[in-house]
Amino acid sequence: MPALGWGKDPYGAVAGWSGSGASIASVAVGVATLTGLANMSPLSIGRNITLYGADTDGNNGTFLIVDYVSVSSIKISNVNAVSPDVNDGFIGWIERLQNDESVYGAAAAGIGTSILSALALATNEVKVTLSGEPRHSSVFSAGDALNPSTWAIQRLDTTAFLHVLSVRPINPLTYGLTTLESFGSVLVTHRVSSSTLLDAAGFSLKTPRQADFLGLLDASVSTEEKKTYKHRGGSRDLFNSPTPIDDPSRFGGTLIINSVGDYQDMSGDALIKKLILRRLLSHPGDFFHLPEYGIGFRNKEPVFGGGLSRIKAEIERQVLQEPEVDVAQASLTLDANTLTVLVRAKLRASGTQLSVSLPLRSDGMTF
Repeated sequence: MPALGWGKDPYGAVAGWSGSGASIASVAVGVATLTGLANMSPLSIGRNITLYGADTDGNNGTFLIVDYVSVSSIKISNVNAVSPDVNDGFIGWIERLQNDESVYGAAAAGIGTSILSALALATNEVKVTLSGEPRHSSVFSAGDALNPSTWAIQRLDTTAFLHVLSVRPINPLTYGLTTLESFGSVLVTHRVSSSTLLDAAGFSLKTPRQADFLGLLDASVSTEEKKTYKHRGGSRDLFNSPTPIDDPSRFGGTLIINSVGDYQDMSGDALIKKLILRRLLSHPGDFFHLPEYGIGFRNKEPVFGGGLSRIKAEIERQVLQEPEVDVAQASLTLDANTLTVLVRAKLRASGTQLSVSLPLRSDGMTF
């Protein structure tokens, strides 16, 4: 839909028409054909047109009109143009005179620059799109788009302001703002705004001076399970067997002293095996804060064949509660007076396959 014109060129043709339905119809040798415009004329040749909101960064910016096709189509000079564009049919546009002025004064004074939209690109970077080109020459100048202090970003759920660390130009109309803090989830609305940003002619920002956007979480903390896994990614524990072993270097049959006189620790695959074995041997209720933790295998406890399928399912359910484990498969073999439990686990991060075996004898466990 075209907007009202904001001046006339010396020949009487209305200049400064704008809309939001442009498409990059085709590209050939640095010349792009635009469609979906309005009120174009042969006198449009030599003027500039500003495009914004295209998905491809090379399609955004201000370009020289080099040819007239129809009242709804022109050709522009743009060596970076790409066709088709994902946002074809929804690309914003503003026609400008070549010197960006009408006979009634500066275009910036009549149209002005405002904030059109904002979109989270990463967990701490938001892309801000403007309707016109702002000042963008110095990270120190007041009102400059590259100056982090020009911008404000706020979480609307907590009202806390995030610290803008840097600003990078994506194209003349689009800028990436990086914050020290991470955004909230996609359920949290954030607001980017500016009260000091100046356009290329030095005029203050026109309304709207703000845009809302949804947050974006790192995939590794997108769920409670993954958050726990990330927290435990570098976990270590004391090197101790879940059962006593006859070894004079261990206190109480469990702990090992290393070469520097400290307790030996363990991590990685060995730690995951230990955690799985701990689940097999712990009884529900052993940990008051985890009342359902553990299978509870006991020494010399009779196991009947009819209960093996239930035990197998419970083992797999328990092992899958370890955040590091992606796939778990248990097999149980009852032979004479020995029940052998074999757990195979695939780790989420590395894809490593682990095996943990637990032979249970009617006269005691062996390892």
